[in-house]
Amino acid sequence: MNGAVRGQIIGTGSFLPPEIVNNDTLFHELGINKPGSWLQEKCGIKRRRLNFDFSTGRKPERAFSDTDLAEQAARRALEDANLEGGAIDHLVHISCTPDKLHFMYSAIELHRRLGLGCHARVEHIDSGCAGIAKGIEMACTYLQAASQPTRRALIVASNTPSPFFVDWRRYVEKKHWLSAVVFADGAGAMVLQATAELNTGIQECFYEVDGTHPLVDYPAGGVLNPTTADNVAEHLYMMDARDVAVQFQPAMSHNVERLGLGSPEKRARLDRVYIHQANRWFVEGFAHHAGIPLDRIPVNIVDYGNTSAASTLILLDEDRRAGRVKGGDSLCFLWVGAGMMMGGALVRL
Repeated sequence: MNGAVRGQIIGTGSFLPPEIVNNDTLFHELGINKPGSWLQEKCGIKRRRLNFDFSTGRKPERAFSDTDLAEQAARRALEDANLEGGAIDHLVHISCTPDKLHFMYSAIELHRRLGLGCHARVEHIDSGCAGIAKGIEMACTYLQAASQPTRRALIVASNTPSPFFVDWRRYVEKKHWLSAVVFADGAGAMVLQATAELNTGIQECFYEVDGTHPLVDYPAGGVLNPTTADNVAEHLYMMDARDVAVQFQPAMSHNVERLGLGSPEKRARLDRVYIHQANRWFVEGFAHHAGIPLDRIPVNIVDYGNTSAASTLILLDEDRRAGRVKGGDSLCFLWVGAGMMMGGALVRL
């Protein structure tokens, strides 16, 4: 990353709703004629967090919206950094499941709830699993351009597919039930502070797109297919699981090369590698391909499912709080997701 300023991670936070839903329960409720063990064998997922009451067919009494999850993660990151919301100059929110679709509602609502000043700029990134790459790059670019050396950015990623279970039949009828059982609720956040110490913070960050492989589609709701009574069933996330499987390893290999980690010697210097949690076996398969020991690659998809752009932020937060990473450690982040968008980052804690 060019420039005389780095974005140093000074706080992290994460939040997941309390409701744990295992595979057998979810498959039974959706009427999927497969055992729950099938998903564990194919994707490595045993359970996930979904803020939904299947006994009533709606959100539970203590319901969390996407903004609620993002707020909780953000507050924990601010507390970890010993800051109030007013100290933040730039807020970036990444979510493809926002409470409302237009006018940057979620980012502006977070701005209000967290008490940011009117001067603080806000961004909402309507992106999937790799949107965190764009968010971090955007925040770091702003920190480098800021005139004040203590400028701070708050990056929050959230994913809340659980409300779609109110009408889960559309996923089964459209034969996209895999999307319903892979994605899950969760949010993660980090606080970056501008520092002139060039040997700490975000050392490199990039994102790229390849529109020939969308990976995930949401057909209805835009001007090409405006919402009508006839297309309600097309309001769903349609994942191309086969193409995800095909593109995952090449995209990750590209990310590694793009970050200058093409040689085994350079990868051996990494203390921790955070890979987007699309599929446990994809992650472990890429680790084997790249020669990265599995004990350096944390995994949470087993218990949390795919929390989209929040997945690696949740992993980082849990690692920091458990003392598995410390100041001076060399970290790598690798992402790929809908778009297709891909990206990566190198970080020195």
